[in-house]
Amino acid sequence: MDDGAGLILFHRRRPSLSRSAFLDDWARRRASQVNGPGLGLTRYAQLHQVSRLHPIYLAGRVSRSWPVMCLLALLNRRTLPSPRPCRAGWDIVELFEWSRIADMRKALQSDAFQRFQTDGADGIRRATVSSMAWVCSRNAVTSATEVARAASVYAIHPRKSLDITEMRDYWLSAHGPFVAGLQSKIGFSSYDQFLPDVTPMRMPHPVFSQTPAGIAWLGYPTFGQICKGLVSPRSFLANLRLVIDEARFIDAGRADLAVGHVRFAQSWPDEALRNPAPKI
Repeated sequence: MDDGAGLILFHRRRPSLSRSAFLDDWARRRASQVNGPGLGLTRYAQLHQVSRLHPIYLAGRVSRSWPVMCLLALLNRRTLPSPRPCRAGWDIVELFEWSRIADMRKALQSDAFQRFQTDGADGIRRATVSSMAWVCSRNAVTSATEVARAASVYAIHPRKSLDITEMRDYWLSAHGPFVAGLQSKIGFSSYDQFLPDVTPMRMPHPVFSQTPAGIAWLGYPTFGQICKGLVSPRSFLANLRLVIDEARFIDAGRADLAVGHVRFAQSWPDEALRNPAPKI
């Protein structure tokens, strides 16, 4: 599997910094520092978390809450999930994407990436209370040509009764195709599964204390399409089926959820297109 690779950064703003200043001023400056061609990137985007009082975010939390997951586990005679709520707190999720794993590994060890990290490190320290890094390979279940304007991101861990290999096998071979079959009902435009990669990083970000087994990234054409999951019976039932299947392999108590608008999205041609082989 080599559908590409990514670096995903999760940022939580400092309480002393207003939400608008972080999601507008800081995020805009951060995006302007990204030199896509210099880093060999094919895509860069930021997911800006909506208010945690927004109905669509609350619905995502409630549908994956411990009581709901316990009920599904009891109905299906499975072990109960961890007695902890679905964690939250990330305000911005950054996605750096490369077309090949080899390109990402080369970029993360490059002087250009080190300069990018050095230039942005002070701004990150002053604006965030914590930032986490995650290096990953990408499995594109469904793809879209248009740029996603909204997304939901879910960092997942296996159920207690499953090891990571069993969880990933089910996620990739069964759950992925199942979600793809619901695309027309839910209305997402792309679905990517990101898996951890062992590439060493020369960067001032800590990694997760408990590394996720995977990250699901669903892109939507508009944020309104996500909201249809609450008002459209067809979309609501499809999302319910999605949650029921997640309960088969995910421990929702250890999950991290982010839902919001995609901002400052940029894309660049593949490296092979930027630097074509000379004609002979």
